[in-house]
Amino acid sequence: MSLVDFKFEKLIAQKVIRVLYAIVFALLTLYVVVGVAAVVIAFRDSGTPILALLSVAGVILLYFFVLLLTRVWYESMIIRFQMAEDIREIRKKYLA
Repeated sequence: MSLVDFKFEKLIAQKVIRVLYAIVFALLTLYVVVGVAAVVIAFRDSGTPILALLSVAGVILLYFFVLLLTRVWYESMIIRFQMAEDIREIRKKYLA
């Protein structure tokens, strides 16, 4: 099992990052659905549908922006781990 590998030959960070991204995606999506519902309910009785529409559009744009930043952050972390694995392979090849 990878958790009791004290030599750290097999990295589990990429699997953990995938699970974390799925959790962040689900929570963020739930947050946006609740947020859009709250905006619609709040502005339903106010009589300003344009403001409600702009608010919903803003919430959705913010959702995609945060999701994009999260994805880029996690991808950069995975790339670092892949680079470390590649460097380890190069070191084994030329220094062994």
